[in-house]
Amino acid sequence: MTTDETTTLTPTAAPTAVKPAATSTLFADGQRVAGKVKRDLGYAFLVKLEAGPTALLKYDQLSGGTNGKRQERRKTLKIGEDVAIEILASLPAKEDDKLNRPRIRVSERKIQEENILASLKSATDTEAGTIVEVRVTEVRDDYLLTEILDGDAKGCQAILHALRVPGDNRGERDEFIASKTKGDVLTAEVLHCKRSPKKHEDLQIALTLVGEAEREELRQLAAIDRTIIFRGQACRSVEGGIEVRFDGLVGLLPANEIHSTSRGDNVKVKVKDVQGRKIILTRA
Repeated sequence: MTTDETTTLTPTAAPTAVKPAATSTLFADGQRVAGKVKRDLGYAFLVKLEAGPTALLKYDQLSGGTNGKRQERRKTLKIGEDVAIEILASLPAKEDDKLNRPRIRVSERKIQEENILASLKSATDTEAGTIVEVRVTEVRDDYLLTEILDGDAKGCQAILHALRVPGDNRGERDEFIASKTKGDVLTAEVLHCKRSPKKHEDLQIALTLVGEAEREELRQLAAIDRTIIFRGQACRSVEGGIEVRFDGLVGLLPANEIHSTSRGDNVKVKVKDVQGRKIILTRA
């Protein structure tokens, strides 16, 4: 190269910041994982998952069974404490997140509710529900609010309606309710345990004290002899026919068999069918 020649230098490009590699695997919704509480954010706990990333455990997804119990859980949950949680949602990081952190929401509450649903058997017309001990927490005009004292549902609220307590009539059942006080302990049968149709509400747990008596009544109704002719009395018109009182029971005489029968008339009937507690009659 001569002294008259010049050399053109190409500028060196500035180094480009490298975005961290994405987490290799997102979690599946419903997957159960272990984690450790890392920080309290004031509306949720940040939880470090065993698999690596952090997740958000909102206060309303803590275990407890009621809002009050979840508040207690919030106050007692410590930084560094291990938690068993379920994945609610696992999404990739936002485009503008330079740290490329996946967005993961988790729940203690869902695990607790699934365990409760599995452990509390609802009553049916033929089989008893789970038997539980409950403590009365509030007495209302026609029902008791109670707290379950044992098992996976411990601490959960359950309702005992006046229709599900001993008594031959409304007055006697209301007296039973009024006789209870806060703190009373009862042994009851689970009538039903199910999720609320409203997304963020707690499980709906209802109790009964007369489950076996009602099942025995159904067994007796099912065993009624279809060949016996009963003398009954028409008592009132209803949709689909007229009700007839007979042998201490009430059955429905369908509209197509009423003819000229009206309230107060005597009528001979036989039992045609029993559908649960509904007795279908036919003229004899």
